[in-house]
Amino acid sequence: MKGIEAHLGISDSAARGFREEILRKIGIASRHGETFRWDTHPALKEAIEKKLFEDNKAVIRTTVSVINPDREQGRRIDTVVEALKKEGYCDICARELLRYGA
Repeated sequence: MKGIEAHLGISDSAARGFREEILRKIGIASRHGETFRWDTHPALKEAIEKKLFEDNKAVIRTTVSVINPDREQGRRIDTVVEALKKEGYCDICARELLRYGA
């Protein structure tokens, strides 16, 4: 949670309030018979995406920079390309974006 809060710029003193806010939203969703989804809270969604990207940046850079990727690296590239295509990118644009980001 600290890593996610760091991406939001939440200080240690404000962390408790942020965590309580998330817990309240989870409780509200539970009372309505729903499941809380991380992507329904805009700040939490942004921070988790940034944290995941930051954690995987070295892997992405290494995978994309390889001229002839092995099977595992190819699978990782394809997974990221498919996620970008779901966001509206075409196959070529997704691959170019991945190369640029690396």
